[in-house]
Amino acid sequence: MKTHERYVKEFHKHDWKKALENSEEDFRRYVIHAAKKDSDSYKKFNDLFKKKYGTRINYPTYCRLVATAVVMGY
Repeated sequence: MKTHERYVKEFHKHDWKKALENSEEDFRRYVIHAAKKDSDSYKKFNDLFKKKYGTRINYPTYCRLVATAVVMGY
């Protein structure tokens, strides 16, 4: 299972808001784990994020979030 697919499946196991707040560091090398912009995984993750936190995130923010989550061990 790819990382981005696992994040959709295990969305509720992690505090994504906390990861988003910690995403200011440069983790660009981990962005390879993010889903493509037009993929179902990105759309599903964004829908789950909106349901839980009340807001959507744009694609660059999603990429930073995934990279941060990888570094944090999610």
